[in-house]
Formats: sequence, structure tokens, C-alpha cells
Amino acid sequence: MGVILEAPGVLVEVVPERGAKITRLRDSAAGREWLEQPRASLEGPVDTSVDFDDGDLCGWDEMMPTIDPCAYPGTTNALSDHGDLWRTPWKVDDVTTASVTTSVYGTSLPFALTRTIQVSASRVDLHYTLRASGSEALFLLYAAHPLFRYMPGTRIMLDEQPHRLVTLNDDDPTPVFWPVDGLDVVDAVASGDARKYFLDPSSRIATVGLRDPGGASLQMSWNLAELPYLGVWLDHGLLAPHPVFAIEPTNGFGDSLQRCVDRSSIPALAPGSSRSWSIAITLSDRRRAPRDLREGENS
Repeated sequence: MGVILEAPGVLVEVVPERGAKITRLRDSAAGREWLEQPRASLEGPVDTSVDFDDGDLCGWDEMMPTIDPCAYPGTTNALSDHGDLWRTPWKVDDVTTASVTTSVYGTSLPFALTRTIQVSASRVDLHYTLRASGSEALFLLYAAHPLFRYMPGTRIMLDEQPHRLVTLNDDDPTPVFWPVDGLDVVDAVASGDARKYFLDPSSRIATVGLRDPGGASLQMSWNLAELPYLGVWLDHGLLAPHPVFAIEPTNGFGDSLQRCVDRSSIPALAPGSSRSWSIAITLSDRRRAPRDLREGENS
């Protein structure tokens, strides 16, 4: 059973036993559900034998301590596909009609993560606190993984500048450029294919906008000091039955913790210390946006 949070213009649902997956992120004023919806009932914890790509492929999951399976740096300790958190039940620490706090302990490494979701008028704020609970410094790769539902013509917007995207794939190193008028999954990826890109680190971007032709829009922003990199997953029917995409602010330049440490893109977390970050979601509709929001979009 999910926890439902509501405020004017927004509805959020969280399923704690399913890795605290956010299953609904609905602009209730525009009638737009932004997250890909499950194809089957989400009951009970995830089967531990299932890999992420064979799992639910819906909603918003949290990725830690890696995305790609790898060994923890300097050891033979195997870290599983897309990390621990999406397949681990989370504890509900506090819940109201407008907020829920959940927490979880790592199963492969000694860390604890707490996430508080708060909803207000057409806005969702996610606050995270990570703590290293072992006796040694710890490297941890974090990435948000909201799988957004593509509607015909949905565009992924940065700002009015071209930005370089790289694949980090040795077999396909050719960079592409983010169009000034936004990225469209159907235009960017061939039918039946999928691509994972990273924004070039020289682009200091901490805000991504999603815009439907009908006017509904979503803005996702985060604190660049803690999440300095951005991954983008575009799936044009390879794993999902129709186009979907993930916007993944992250603390590491890559999907493998081991490779991120090799590139020195992730700082170690000292024993007993903590780190915090936030992600904010703002919903709007150009047909009903207040004047100051419309002016802000054009500034």
C-alpha cells in the first residue's frame, strides 16, 4: 500500500516496501502524470533475483552505491545491478498528508540514507541525508532515477545554449549536442534502441525542464555542489514498450562506482560523517501559469 501526499496541483505516491519508489508524480491541475506507470501491481518487495532492466521499469527509484554492477574499489566485494536501494524495503519514519520521511541501510556497504519528500502548491521537494556508518571511508555513487513518461512531442529542455553529450561508451564515443530547442526521445534515438548520455562536465547545469506541446511542464533542479553531473537515459522502445526517459542528477561521472573512483570524480565519505542534498520539482502549465512564472520562463 502506497503513501499518498497531496497539495494544490500535485499528487505524489510512494511505496516504501518497493525501495521507496515514487510511483506517481501527478500534476492534478493539468491532468498530467509525469512518471511511467507500472504494468502490473507492485505488491511486496522486489524479487532479489531480478535485475533492474527486467524489473518494474516505472516510477522514481534511488540508485546507490552503483548503477552498473562492479566490484567495490580495491576489493572483490560485488555491487549489484543499479545498487541496493531499489530492491530494499525502506522504513517509514514519519508521515503526514504533505510529507513522508523514509530511511534505509545499505546491504552491500555500511551506509544509511534518509529521504524526506514534501509537497506544496505545484511543488515537490526531496531532501536526502547520507551517512557512512562503518569504520572506514566510503565511496558511494548516487543517482536519482525518475523514469518519465514520454508524450508525443515532449521535449527535454536545458537552456538556450548548445551542450555536449557524451556516451562514455568505448564502442560508441561520438558526442552529440543537446538541441537549443530541446531534446526529443523519438528524434534522438532510433525505434527499438536506447542510449545513455552524460552532460559534458564543463556544462554547469542544475536545472532540466520537460515541456509537453499541450502546455504542461515540469522543472527539475538540484544543488550542483553535491550533484555536479547529469546522466540522461533515452529509451525508444528497447526495454520499455514505448518511449520513456530518465533525468539522473548524480555525484559521479559514470555508471560504475569503480570507474568513477578511477576517474577521481567521487570524493570519499569519512567514517561517521554525513552529506546532504536536495532535488526540487516544480509543475506548471503555460495555459494557467501565473504571470510571474511566464515571465521567468522567457527571461
